[in-house]
Amino acid sequence: MLQTLNAAGMTPPIADAALLAAQAGPGGFLDPKVGGDLAYLDLRTDRPAVACSRLASVARAFGPRLTLQEGLRLLIACGELSPLQAAAEFAEALPAVAGGGGPLLAAIRGEEVLDQLELLAAAAGETSEGSALRWLHAERRPILSAHTPAPRGVVHSALQSGATVVISRLASPDALTDAASDTSDAATVTLQLVERYELKAPLRDGRTIGEAPPEIGAGIELHGGRAGEADSVVAYAKRYDELLEVARRVELAMGAGVFDAPLESLIRPRIATETIHVPADRLEFGYDLRTFGEWREG
Repeated sequence: MLQTLNAAGMTPPIADAALLAAQAGPGGFLDPKVGGDLAYLDLRTDRPAVACSRLASVARAFGPRLTLQEGLRLLIACGELSPLQAAAEFAEALPAVAGGGGPLLAAIRGEEVLDQLELLAAAAGETSEGSALRWLHAERRPILSAHTPAPRGVVHSALQSGATVVISRLASPDALTDAASDTSDAATVTLQLVERYELKAPLRDGRTIGEAPPEIGAGIELHGGRAGEADSVVAYAKRYDELLEVARRVELAMGAGVFDAPLESLIRPRIATETIHVPADRLEFGYDLRTFGEWREG
């Protein structure tokens, strides 16, 4: 059970929505009287496919309660899913509501700032954060995502507007009971980027080699196998095109029948996470508020 303090110092319980859904009775539906009025579903560390599956299961379990239990509020942190996608997935999995309407669901906007990074770097000026963003662009390191959590006041505003369910990428449980907005001049942005690209190619059918052909050149490592031999070829590069060139060279120089798959298909990015701070007044947040039926219709 999750708990948090409100402004008056009380400690209202915040139910773990996933655990409640796991304990649902026959048919997968929760008793409207069980579990209190506040629930939180944390999908922040789930991969998208798992997040969608857990989201649908919670929607099916909470469906009747969301319609019948006045005062029930559910906050969902959807992680890698966009709030708009998560809202549509959640509404689609809900049991049908007579008349096609249903309670209100809010999806928070503004937490995804990938397309604003150049403007944020300019606003950060010559600070370390502004310099870091410019350096990442200069190094051509692909930035895969950039997110910043919406202030608690934005989530609370959606609840005050009548939303029964609020979906945000990064919201924490305290947004259910704490209306305070963040007052800091700086906002934290978490970047996911490609640190480097890696290639690991096992040799076919348990073959081993003692050394790489000289035609391959530098930058290749041999791993595994018995003493003095190797059963896989490993290489790294900062840029994809550099490693692709290495992969093609290795594939040709090692000869026929050595690998089971094209080496290009075995190149994988290694993902790193970095945190920077940007001016909070350059960020804009809001929410889309619709009935469950409207979310289904898209």
